[in-house]
Amino acid sequence: MKTPITFRRRLLLTCCCSLLVLLLVALQVVHQAPQMELPAGCWSVPEPRLGAAVLPQYGRYRYLLNSPVCGGGEEVRAVIVVHSDPRRPEVRQAIRDSLPAAELAQLGLRRAFMLAEASTRLNVNDTTISQIAIATENALYHDVVQGDFHDSYYNLTYKHIMALDWATTFCPQARHIIKMDDDIAYNVYEVLHLLEKSPDNGYLGGNAFRKAKPYRGDSKWHVSLEEWPKEYYPPYVSGWLYIASQDMASAMVRRSTELPFFWIDDLFITGMITERMAINITGFNDLFATSAECVRHTVNQSYPRLGRPNGTVFSPSVVVTPTDRDLDALKAFNKLCRYCRSRPCQKRERGKVCANTY
Repeated sequence: MKTPITFRRRLLLTCCCSLLVLLLVALQVVHQAPQMELPAGCWSVPEPRLGAAVLPQYGRYRYLLNSPVCGGGEEVRAVIVVHSDPRRPEVRQAIRDSLPAAELAQLGLRRAFMLAEASTRLNVNDTTISQIAIATENALYHDVVQGDFHDSYYNLTYKHIMALDWATTFCPQARHIIKMDDDIAYNVYEVLHLLEKSPDNGYLGGNAFRKAKPYRGDSKWHVSLEEWPKEYYPPYVSGWLYIASQDMASAMVRRSTELPFFWIDDLFITGMITERMAINITGFNDLFATSAECVRHTVNQSYPRLGRPNGTVFSPSVVVTPTDRDLDALKAFNKLCRYCRSRPCQKRERGKVCANTY
């Protein structure tokens, strides 16, 4: 008769062997991951689909991932295209959590994150993220658009063209396109009021720079005389957040190959191109702050709670502010905007911390 100890040993040995087999299978799956199909539910073009636009000095790009955030023919007030670093999924998650897609849809808005390829390393200091990780994220949220060019600071012009190209191609029913960066907080309810005042044709509005000069000093923004010999740039709007009508976005994409490539994306797209179109840009600079301290200052307040029902809550004094990717501040800002939409909040002076210094 087998002793209980012998039986337990055999049982333990069987479990260990089973775990070893499962581990080997898992390793085989991981090894074959690049050849795997994208996770079920990830809406993507089976073979990367050509974008409509031709990128300057690049040619036709392809969509590695795509997302039908605008649906079929349903009415869309505006589509928000968010420039996002593919290597920072936690930033996209904070944006989704604090301002969900379902809430945006109720407001007539849609949102898609614009990414490029980041699974390869061009420089020794580059960080990477696997394509499977990006595809899995898109399978969960269905809101990622990804081009096949490398994601880098000097390729932001490509991403910018792709974003407008995608919006006009896959969301043509949207009356306006809101282009923004992922390190920006904005009061979505106030932006809706801006949309109501924005013409449906020939419109481009944002934080306008009327007489900006090239930076000739030693920094990543350095522009040489060969790149831009003039004293001033043409008028343009900041890429932090701007609003464009559909026809304006289409025209900017179409005209992007008529000029020599320039790596400062917002200047190139909304300034150098529109200068040739004889477009008058609209500035709502008074709605912008230029320091991330503004968002922290704005949310640094207490809400009324049980036992202290008469506490004062102040609404944001600006509509758009940088966050420097302070995700706690971003979440608190969106919470405050939502709170003040349904409850009485007081206004306070803007203060220097929330000034627009540009």
